[in-house]
Amino acid sequence: MPLRGLTVYGPSDASAYYTLGGGGTGDAWITFYVYPATISLAEESAGVEQSLLQILQGRRIDPPAPAPANFQMGRVAWFEGLYKNIDARTGYMLVQRGQWFLKARITVPKKGGPEAMDRALKAIAALQWDWGENKSDEQGA
Repeated sequence: MPLRGLTVYGPSDASAYYTLGGGGTGDAWITFYVYPATISLAEESAGVEQSLLQILQGRRIDPPAPAPANFQMGRVAWFEGLYKNIDARTGYMLVQRGQWFLKARITVPKKGGPEAMDRALKAIAALQWDWGENKSDEQGA
């Protein structure tokens, strides 16, 4: 999956942006964030969901697949709506590892069809969620 951009917001806050299949209009994209955990996992998750609902002006939907086996003690939610005038499904996965949040935001344009979603789900499954010690005692769905 090609890396399309890397943003470092500060010494402890970064995101990396990837696309599948080269960035065509039907391709999915994933942005991976690492940033300090200054609030609880539940508070962060609520803020992420509120932001996505506002951005998409959409609704929450059932996840297209179960979370990967190495994703434990985290939060997952999926939504559909318009993102930058693209009819899309957007999901996020969020975990706390020690003093850090790891978050992936996944956007799959509907016109990419099931193939784009399948590629995105395979990419999500390849992410390393199981590193480090998890200090959170909250379990998400």
